[in-house]
Amino acid sequence: MEICWGPALAVGRSEIDEQHRELFSCADGFVVACRQGCGQEYVAKALQFLERYAVRHFGHEEALMARYGYPAIERHRAQHVVFTRRSTELKWAVRTNGPGPDVIDMTGRLMLGWLAAHIQADDVALVAYLSTIQEVGAKTVTAV
Repeated sequence: MEICWGPALAVGRSEIDEQHRELFSCADGFVVACRQGCGQEYVAKALQFLERYAVRHFGHEEALMARYGYPAIERHRAQHVVFTRRSTELKWAVRTNGPGPDVIDMTGRLMLGWLAAHIQADDVALVAYLSTIQEVGAKTVTAV
């Protein structure tokens, strides 16, 4: 299983797309480490990095939502909480069972399933909203 960001996951806002690419790259590195039978400690550190990165990325999105008055902010934030909870479950799976096939499978489902669906639905909607707000702002400035 390869966990890759691809053009189908692009939302059209460069800083968010770059963050998504990096998040998928981190997840792929985590899966590779599990496959190579790296020690539990190494895999736990990789997962910890992935979690911290996701929190930073979600913080960036949530700051944009708050700044521009995104109407679906609470629902979007709740989705981020779901991801964080599932990441915590992965961390416990590594601690309990080691970096085996079940952890790889859980990571794949989280990254390829949940995150891809979140990007294609929730993040696309957020970026569409931000584009609308910025277009209105540009027209207001032009009209002055």
